[in-house]
Amino acid sequence: MCHLKRLLYFVLLFVAVSFRLQSQDFLAQRFEGKSDGLGLILYMEQYNTSVSGNLFVFHHADSTKITVSRMELIGTMADETTFVMKQAGFPEPCISGSFSKSGNSIALTGSCATFQAEVQVHKSVTGKMMLDLYRISETTPLWPDDPFSPKASLEMDAILPHVNSNARYTDALIRFASVQPGNYAPATAAYDSLMKFASMRFSDQYRRLAEGDPVQNQTRRIPDWERIQQMQLVLNDQGLVCIEKTVYAYSGGANGMTNSSYLIVNDSGNILTYRDIFREECYDELSSLIDQKLRDAYSLDAQSPLSQAGFFNEIIQPNDNLYLSHDGLAFVYNVYEIAPRSMGTIRVRLLPEEVEQCIEPGILNEQIRRIFHPAFIVEP
Repeated sequence: MCHLKRLLYFVLLFVAVSFRLQSQDFLAQRFEGKSDGLGLILYMEQYNTSVSGNLFVFHHADSTKITVSRMELIGTMADETTFVMKQAGFPEPCISGSFSKSGNSIALTGSCATFQAEVQVHKSVTGKMMLDLYRISETTPLWPDDPFSPKASLEMDAILPHVNSNARYTDALIRFASVQPGNYAPATAAYDSLMKFASMRFSDQYRRLAEGDPVQNQTRRIPDWERIQQMQLVLNDQGLVCIEKTVYAYSGGANGMTNSSYLIVNDSGNILTYRDIFREECYDELSSLIDQKLRDAYSLDAQSPLSQAGFFNEIIQPNDNLYLSHDGLAFVYNVYEIAPRSMGTIRVRLLPEEVEQCIEPGILNEQIRRIFHPAFIVEP
């Protein structure tokens, strides 16, 4: 009976809800190309007229050394085939692109500090895992008949495997995207249904919280809820995928909270953590590298305590919240983990040459080495 009431509630609720769900195939596309000592890998996502992505620029400093720059990009489609993008945090666009008729290549032009060239990049899917992007947007009023009703707002991205993927791999991405079935959907539900049920779960939590606080319910001082989940593809190469998930959540109080987390998973569905990637004996070496990176970033000499810059502790240790990309590995510390809110999310990036000797030997070592040194760029 309880389950029947819940279903009836949501049938009625959806009539009063502003709801949008869209999925598109192969939005997390990978393009690559090179020209005159410059190599590019572009992970690009498109949703309606919005585009975003990560651009990795490989510079051949000399015959033996390659430097890598990562640019986080956002932009818009000017028309069906052309777009402009800017670096996150910068006011003006510095990259433009034009798709070929087939959509399999882009004529990319850059006027950014780290990318000033014209390069033709081509879609690369061989050996890479195909991914789809799903997005849902919903606003749920607590009392649909009241125009001033408190409400719960949800905007949610999910990067999920294309059909016919390995079951363990699929399950890992579903769980990371927070759209696992639970009590709301059958285990075999389609991705569209999983997104809808994730929205229902969020709305149901809001309703139950309001019903459980009779004082606030009587005074109608229930706060609005807001949750924004954005996902971005950081890596899709050599049988490894790395996805970034950033969640902003507000459920009352002075401020909401933003949290960034990362998933590194291989095509067999094995989730890789710090212990899987790094040799045990390198722990102290990595801690020292993190310490030095923070001192450089905050202009601290070797004798000054980290607390002088605002850190809670004098030793910052490696953690499991790390990402892997073409420009190295990074440890990510969210607000309040190692420093106050005013210092924001702290990312400590370690360059390939700084960590390669610490990578566990075997197949993983070879996969990561090829990620750091893509053959199509390294080979003359």
